[in-house]
Amino acid sequence: MSKQPLENENESTNRLPPHLKTGPQEGKRSVCLILEGDEEEYYFKQLIKIGVFSHNYKIISINAKSASNIPARYQDKLASDSYHIVLIVCDADRKPAGFKTLLTKVEEIVGKQRTERIIFFSRPCIMQIILLHFEEIWLKSPGTATYMSDVERLTGVKGYDKHASQCEAICSQIHRRDWESFIERLKKLSTDKDIMPSSNIALLFEYLSSDATAWIDELNKLADAEEGDA
Repeated sequence: MSKQPLENENESTNRLPPHLKTGPQEGKRSVCLILEGDEEEYYFKQLIKIGVFSHNYKIISINAKSASNIPARYQDKLASDSYHIVLIVCDADRKPAGFKTLLTKVEEIVGKQRTERIIFFSRPCIMQIILLHFEEIWLKSPGTATYMSDVERLTGVKGYDKHASQCEAICSQIHRRDWESFIERLKKLSTDKDIMPSSNIALLFEYLSSDATAWIDELNKLADAEEGDA
Protein backbone atom coordinates (compact mmCIF):
# COMPACT_ATOMS: atom_id res chain seq x y z
CA MET A 1 0.00 0.00 0.00
CA SER A 2 1.50 3.31 -1.05
CA LYS A 3 1.37 6.26 1.30
CA GLN A 4 0.50 9.92 1.14
CA PRO A 5 2.87 12.75 2.13
CA LEU A 6 1.66 15.36 4.57
CA GLU A 7 0.79 18.88 3.48
CA ASN A 8 0.69 21.83 5.82
CA GLU A 9 -1.62 24.80 5.63
CA ASN A 10 0.69 26.83 3.39
CA GLU A 11 0.99 24.00 0.89
CA SER A 12 -2.71 23.32 0.38
CA THR A 13 -3.59 23.72 -3.28
CA ASN A 14 -6.67 25.92 -3.17
CA ARG A 15 -9.99 26.45 -1.43
CA LEU A 16 -12.22 24.81 -4.04
CA PRO A 17 -14.66 22.18 -2.79
CA PRO A 18 -13.18 18.66 -3.02
CA HIS A 19 -15.41 17.60 -5.90
CA LEU A 20 -14.09 20.44 -8.06
CA LYS A 21 -10.39 19.75 -7.48
CA THR A 22 -8.37 18.09 -10.22
CA GLY A 23 -4.81 16.89 -10.69
CA PRO A 24 -2.72 14.17 -9.02
CA GLN A 25 -4.81 14.24 -5.82
CA GLU A 26 -8.10 13.59 -7.67
CA GLY A 27 -10.02 10.71 -6.12
CA LYS A 28 -8.38 11.03 -2.70
CA ARG A 29 -10.34 11.94 0.40
CA SER A 30 -9.06 15.19 1.90
CA VAL A 31 -8.73 15.10 5.69
CA CYS A 32 -7.94 18.35 7.50
CA LEU A 33 -6.45 17.94 10.98
CA ILE A 34 -6.67 20.91 13.34
CA LEU A 35 -3.74 20.30 15.70
CA GLU A 36 -3.30 21.99 19.07
CA GLY A 37 0.38 22.87 18.79
CA ASP A 38 3.96 22.04 17.82
CA GLU A 39 4.06 18.64 19.50
CA GLU A 40 1.06 17.45 17.51
CA GLU A 41 2.38 19.03 14.31
CA TYR A 42 5.80 17.33 14.39
CA TYR A 43 4.22 14.09 15.52
CA PHE A 44 1.83 13.88 12.59
CA LYS A 45 4.51 14.99 10.14
CA GLN A 46 6.61 12.04 11.26
CA LEU A 47 3.73 9.57 11.05
CA ILE A 48 3.10 10.61 7.46
CA LYS A 49 6.81 10.51 6.66
CA ILE A 50 7.21 6.91 7.85
CA GLY A 51 4.16 5.86 5.84
CA VAL A 52 1.62 4.42 8.25
CA PHE A 53 -1.47 6.00 6.68
CA SER A 54 -3.32 5.00 3.55
CA HIS A 55 -2.58 6.61 0.19
CA ASN A 56 -6.33 7.14 -0.15
CA TYR A 57 -6.14 10.30 1.97
CA LYS A 58 -4.77 13.73 1.28
CA ILE A 59 -3.92 14.93 4.80
CA ILE A 60 -3.62 18.63 5.55
CA SER A 61 -2.36 19.73 8.98
CA ILE A 62 -3.26 23.04 10.62
CA ASN A 63 -1.27 24.06 13.71
CA ALA A 64 -3.72 26.10 15.81
CA LYS A 65 -0.85 27.17 18.13
CA SER A 66 -3.06 26.75 21.20
CA ALA A 67 -6.23 24.97 22.31
CA SER A 68 -8.08 28.28 22.58
CA ASN A 69 -7.58 28.86 18.85
CA ILE A 70 -9.00 25.49 17.81
CA PRO A 71 -12.73 26.35 17.55
CA ALA A 72 -12.11 29.35 15.28
CA ARG A 73 -9.68 27.44 13.09
CA TYR A 74 -12.08 24.51 12.92
CA GLN A 75 -15.01 26.70 11.95
CA ASP A 76 -12.95 28.48 9.29
CA LYS A 77 -11.79 25.25 7.63
CA LEU A 78 -15.23 23.69 7.88
CA ALA A 79 -16.85 26.74 6.26
CA SER A 80 -14.31 26.76 3.44
CA ASP A 81 -15.83 23.51 2.09
CA SER A 82 -12.33 22.56 0.91
CA TYR A 83 -12.08 19.19 2.66
CA HIS A 84 -14.08 16.01 2.85
CA ILE A 85 -13.81 16.18 6.64
CA VAL A 86 -12.22 18.36 9.33
CA LEU A 87 -11.03 16.75 12.59
CA ILE A 88 -9.41 17.99 15.80
CA VAL A 89 -6.45 16.60 17.76
CA CYS A 90 -5.79 18.11 21.19
CA ASP A 91 -4.95 17.52 24.86
CA ALA A 92 -7.73 16.98 27.36
CA ASP A 93 -5.97 17.73 30.63
CA ARG A 94 -3.49 20.59 30.42
CA LYS A 95 -6.35 22.93 31.32
CA PRO A 96 -9.46 20.80 31.98
CA ALA A 97 -11.75 23.84 32.07
CA GLY A 98 -10.30 24.94 28.75
CA PHE A 99 -11.01 21.55 27.21
CA LYS A 100 -14.63 21.74 28.36
CA THR A 101 -14.88 25.20 26.80
CA LEU A 102 -13.46 23.82 23.57
CA LEU A 103 -16.07 21.04 23.55
CA THR A 104 -18.84 23.57 24.11
CA LYS A 105 -17.68 25.86 21.32
CA VAL A 106 -17.29 23.04 18.81
CA GLU A 107 -20.69 21.68 19.86
CA GLU A 108 -22.20 25.06 18.97
CA ILE A 109 -20.75 24.65 15.48
CA VAL A 110 -21.58 21.02 14.68
CA GLY A 111 -23.80 19.68 17.46
CA LYS A 112 -23.05 17.41 20.41
CA GLN A 113 -23.27 14.08 18.60
CA ARG A 114 -20.70 15.04 16.00
CA THR A 115 -18.42 16.87 18.45
CA GLU A 116 -17.86 13.64 20.34
CA ARG A 117 -16.80 11.92 17.11
CA ILE A 118 -14.50 14.49 15.50
CA ILE A 119 -12.31 15.40 18.50
CA PHE A 120 -9.38 13.08 19.17
CA PHE A 121 -7.90 13.76 22.58
CA SER A 122 -4.92 12.72 24.67
CA ARG A 123 -4.94 12.79 28.46
CA PRO A 124 -2.88 14.09 30.10
CA CYS A 125 -1.13 15.25 26.91
CA ILE A 126 0.08 14.19 23.46
CA MET A 127 3.43 13.18 24.97
CA GLN A 128 1.59 10.21 26.46
CA ILE A 129 1.01 8.97 22.91
CA ILE A 130 4.47 9.88 21.64
CA LEU A 131 6.28 8.04 24.44
CA LEU A 132 4.26 4.88 23.80
CA HIS A 133 6.24 4.54 20.58
CA PHE A 134 9.30 3.84 22.74
CA GLU A 135 8.01 2.07 25.83
CA GLU A 136 4.90 1.16 27.81
CA ILE A 137 4.71 4.21 30.02
CA TRP A 138 1.73 5.90 31.65
CA LEU A 139 1.75 9.62 32.47
CA LYS A 140 -0.19 11.07 35.38
CA SER A 141 0.29 14.79 34.75
CA PRO A 142 0.65 17.18 31.79
CA GLY A 143 3.55 18.96 33.53
CA THR A 144 6.83 18.47 31.63
CA ALA A 145 8.73 18.09 34.92
CA THR A 146 6.89 14.82 35.57
CA TYR A 147 8.07 13.17 32.35
CA MET A 148 11.21 15.12 31.42
CA SER A 149 13.47 12.33 32.69
CA ASP A 150 11.54 9.75 30.66
CA VAL A 151 11.91 11.87 27.53
CA GLU A 152 15.66 12.10 28.05
CA ARG A 153 15.99 8.40 28.85
CA LEU A 154 14.02 7.26 25.83
CA THR A 155 15.01 9.86 23.23
CA GLY A 156 18.16 11.57 24.49
CA VAL A 157 16.50 15.01 24.45
CA LYS A 158 17.50 16.86 27.62
CA GLY A 159 15.52 19.53 29.46
CA TYR A 160 12.37 19.05 27.44
CA ASP A 161 10.21 22.18 27.47
CA LYS A 162 8.22 21.80 24.23
CA HIS A 163 10.49 23.83 21.96
CA ALA A 164 9.82 23.06 18.30
CA SER A 165 13.37 21.77 17.77
CA GLN A 166 12.92 19.36 20.68
CA CYS A 167 9.58 18.14 19.33
CA GLU A 168 11.19 17.50 15.97
CA ALA A 169 14.16 15.68 17.53
CA ILE A 170 11.88 13.39 19.55
CA CYS A 171 9.44 12.61 16.76
CA SER A 172 12.22 11.96 14.25
CA GLN A 173 13.04 8.84 16.28
CA ILE A 174 9.64 7.27 15.60
CA HIS A 175 9.96 4.47 13.02
CA ARG A 176 7.54 2.43 10.98
CA ARG A 177 9.11 -0.84 12.14
CA ASP A 178 7.78 -0.14 15.65
CA TRP A 179 4.25 0.78 14.59
CA GLU A 180 2.54 -2.53 15.41
CA SER A 181 4.13 -2.67 18.87
CA PHE A 182 3.03 0.91 19.46
CA ILE A 183 -0.56 0.13 18.48
CA GLU A 184 -0.66 -2.77 20.93
CA ARG A 185 0.49 -0.46 23.74
CA LEU A 186 -1.99 2.20 22.67
CA LYS A 187 -4.87 -0.26 22.88
CA LYS A 188 -4.23 -0.55 26.62
CA LEU A 189 -5.23 3.08 27.15
CA SER A 190 -8.78 3.82 28.24
CA THR A 191 -10.86 5.84 25.78
CA ASP A 192 -12.74 7.53 28.63
CA LYS A 193 -11.58 11.16 28.82
CA ASP A 194 -12.34 11.20 32.57
CA ILE A 195 -9.67 8.56 33.22
CA MET A 196 -5.95 9.31 33.56
CA PRO A 197 -4.27 8.46 31.25
CA SER A 198 -6.60 8.00 28.29
CA SER A 199 -7.02 8.71 24.59
CA ASN A 200 -9.29 7.91 21.66
CA ILE A 201 -6.57 8.58 19.09
CA ALA A 202 -6.33 4.87 18.26
CA LEU A 203 -9.61 5.28 16.39
CA LEU A 204 -8.16 8.10 14.28
CA PHE A 205 -5.16 5.93 13.42
CA GLU A 206 -7.51 3.09 12.51
CA TYR A 207 -9.43 5.42 10.19
CA LEU A 208 -6.38 6.85 8.46
CA SER A 209 -4.60 3.50 8.11
CA SER A 210 -7.54 1.92 6.32
CA ASP A 211 -8.10 2.05 2.57
CA ALA A 212 -11.84 2.09 3.28
CA THR A 213 -13.08 5.69 3.47
CA ALA A 214 -16.74 5.09 4.38
CA TRP A 215 -16.10 6.43 7.90
CA ILE A 216 -15.92 9.94 6.46
CA ASP A 217 -19.41 9.67 4.98
CA GLU A 218 -20.72 8.18 8.22
CA LEU A 219 -19.37 11.08 10.30
CA ASN A 220 -20.73 13.61 7.85
CA LYS A 221 -24.16 11.98 8.02
CA LEU A 222 -24.22 12.74 11.75
CA ALA A 223 -24.14 16.44 10.92
CA ASP A 224 -26.92 16.05 8.38
CA ALA A 225 -29.03 14.15 10.93
CA GLU A 226 -28.62 16.85 13.58
CA GLU A 227 -29.49 19.56 11.08
CA GLY A 228 -32.66 17.64 10.27
CA ASP A 229 -33.59 17.47 13.95
CA ALA A 230 -33.00 21.20 14.46
